[in-house]
Amino acid sequence: MVQVRGDILVTVDQDFIAFLAAGDPKVEILPTTLKIPAARAEEILTPLGAGISNSMAEALPWAGPAAVPSGREYVDCDLVPCVAVTYDDGPSYLTPQVLDVYAARPYAAATFFVLGQNIAGQEDILKRAYDEGNEIGNHSWSHPAFTTLDDASVAAQVNDTTAAITAVTGAPVPMLRPPYGDLNSRTLAAGGLPAILWSVDTNDWQKPGYDSIVAQSVWDATPDGIVLMHDIHEETVAAAGAVADGLLERGFTLVTVSQLFGDTQLPADYFYSAQGIRG
Repeated sequence: MVQVRGDILVTVDQDFIAFLAAGDPKVEILPTTLKIPAARAEEILTPLGAGISNSMAEALPWAGPAAVPSGREYVDCDLVPCVAVTYDDGPSYLTPQVLDVYAARPYAAATFFVLGQNIAGQEDILKRAYDEGNEIGNHSWSHPAFTTLDDASVAAQVNDTTAAITAVTGAPVPMLRPPYGDLNSRTLAAGGLPAILWSVDTNDWQKPGYDSIVAQSVWDATPDGIVLMHDIHEETVAAAGAVADGLLERGFTLVTVSQLFGDTQLPADYFYSAQGIRG
């Protein structure tokens, strides 16, 4: 609850009083002002109302509530077509260029699946990505194929990365992208997080060229799709603006993976594939 620093005066509209009186001649229509003590006002005002009241009491201009970053607003992807653009293997020295793209486009955010070993020395980049509303996911510590590891090693790859991310962002890590999309029921259980694959693979690691990356990202995308790229390749990063604009021009809303799933709670032993959510 926000503390209210002054009493609230509420003027009741005379036409409203007349409406309630319904023409009763016994009711005298007079200007009516109610005084609500500050302690009582705290119980009935929203945080927005309390902020306005306090600004007026202090004779300060009202700046309005702090803006909610695009990636943390609620988006109903049943009503608008949504696509989640995702970048793997960072953070890298190229990541800020991708962040610039999304910061410059209202109501747009991306998801970054990061490697734990790449966080040291790039903490400011990771913090910026999170603070600007983008989502941070787990992509393991050192990018091994999980099915070649025992359960304890899979857990260490995931848990160590989650700890490194949270130490920077202060936020929990909601999901995992297993390297190479390599997973089975055993590694899902050992990882302990929902696994997110993709519906569009740009194969940008093969360096197919700027035009190919843009074309695949934009034209192969479908509603509720997830596009896979990597923010460690220069031509991928160079194409980020054209990819975002192309998807926006097609009518998509660019959301994080969590926004894409909305209110759907993904159990830790579930994964997303091109065909949807599966156990």
